[in-house]
Amino acid sequence: MQNDKRLVDLVKVRPMRAAEHQRFVQLMERHHYLGWGQPVGETMRYVAEARGKWVALLVFGAAAYALEDRDVCIGWNVTQRKRRLSFLAQNRRFLMLPKKSEPNLASHILALCTRRVAQDWQNAYGHPIMGLETFVDPQRFQGTCYRAAGWEPLGLTAGCRRIRRDLYDQSGSPKQLFVKWLRRDAKELLVADELPVAWQAYERELAVRSPVRTEHSRSLWEAFAQVAEFRHARGIRHPLPSILACAACGVLAGAEGLAEMAEVVAGLEQRQLRALRCYRRPATGRYEAPSESTLRRALSGIDSERFDTVVAQWVGQHEEIAAVALDGKALRGCLNEEGKPLFLVSAVAHGSGAFQGQVQVDSKSNEIPAARRLLAQMGPLDGIMVTTDAAHTQVETAQVVVMDQGGDYLSPIKGNQPSLLRKAKRLLPVGRFSPLDPGRAETKRTGGNP
Repeated sequence: MQNDKRLVDLVKVRPMRAAEHQRFVQLMERHHYLGWGQPVGETMRYVAEARGKWVALLVFGAAAYALEDRDVCIGWNVTQRKRRLSFLAQNRRFLMLPKKSEPNLASHILALCTRRVAQDWQNAYGHPIMGLETFVDPQRFQGTCYRAAGWEPLGLTAGCRRIRRDLYDQSGSPKQLFVKWLRRDAKELLVADELPVAWQAYERELAVRSPVRTEHSRSLWEAFAQVAEFRHARGIRHPLPSILACAACGVLAGAEGLAEMAEVVAGLEQRQLRALRCYRRPATGRYEAPSESTLRRALSGIDSERFDTVVAQWVGQHEEIAAVALDGKALRGCLNEEGKPLFLVSAVAHGSGAFQGQVQVDSKSNEIPAARRLLAQMGPLDGIMVTTDAAHTQVETAQVVVMDQGGDYLSPIKGNQPSLLRKAKRLLPVGRFSPLDPGRAETKRTGGNP
């Protein structure tokens, strides 16, 4: 009879259904030591069940941007990693629910999941994957189920507690890195000079930074040409890339709101409107700028974060960015759907103030998770320093900057991190570290909150 079968013989793995999301999150928050984690980007969630009951939960997401042991194991260069990182995914969470278990159940669930995840990823996101990675905290787990399921250990990470170049805080928690190749030739493909034809279409196109100043208006139009048209063909006068490029000119000029944006656009010269391929009135032969109402209709129909990403990528192609500042602010005169002030987290380049992206802060949350979402959509940050205020002095935010995006960070330590502040005072004497002279630094430290 079926009831006599072992649980390991009955278990099946399937993608989480949309209606199960709340239950999935609640169980992760309650039973996983890392909690839910609010994954962003491409994500697959799985449920393992037997006899109609949930046995385990798994979450897969984007691979870490830079991992020394993994990258050495593969042997790829920086360009290959940027173009082919999407061929890897990371097992972000694996939770065995607290019920009576059986030998080999966890490794069997992992094996079932790895057999199907590549096809599920292709179906969901339109591109394949050929390898998986994960981290195991050796202070909590041995990683036995990963080893039994054929995952390869690559070594320990350095942890996230480095306090200067040659000194690591012993309270750090290095993680054991495991990988699982879904194809026997995965490593050979990832380092190949040229991928097979079937895989070439899935390589990521890299934005080329040109040291030569180009005709900016024309290249801005070309950047927005990748945004899909959503309007009905009848009655269209201005092409969508032209409207969005004009709107971007307003954003880059510092406009706040549609009215100011329309004023900037109305002031564009004929040669600029021509380069942006705006509507040309047959009777006069003159190019016309889109009106405020045209801008409003176009911007209300597209993904605002997609718009910001295109603008930021275009700016990055025309300016060498060395450092980026994250900052949260309330948008003047704007309310969200609940009638409350609209808050944004923005990223701008140090010095020039060049726009690098922005996201809206959820009304039921705060700017910390919004900043992580913004960092994730900004793309690779190689050679870029990310500076924040004290609110973003968080381990998870630092991990996004360094491990996911490959950048560096500079964050102040203040009273909202008392343990870290005490440690910094002990390890970094003010007189030797602070850019202020010892007298001023001491006065500041004793005169109020640091």
